[in-house]
Amino acid sequence: FGGSRLPARFYSSVVFIWYGLTRFFLDFLRASDLPGSDARYWGLTVAQYFGIVLIIIGASNLFYAFKPFRRKI
Repeated sequence: FGGSRLPARFYSSVVFIWYGLTRFFLDFLRASDLPGSDARYWGLTVAQYFGIVLIIIGASNLFYAFKPFRRKI
C-alpha cells in the first residue's frame, strides 16, 4: 500500500513488544501457591522470560527498522 511511510518491520516489531509486555505482566497474576502451578526461576516464570526475549527482539528490530540503510559500493 503506497500511503504508508513506515518501515516494513515496524508493525511486527510493535506486535512483538506488545505481546511480550502483556505476557510478562499478566503472568504475575497467575497463582503460585497452588499445587502444580508454574515453576518459577529467580521469581519469574518461563513465559515471563519468553516475554523478555520478545521485547528485546522487537526493540532491536524496531531500532534496525529506522536505522538508515547504507550500502557500500
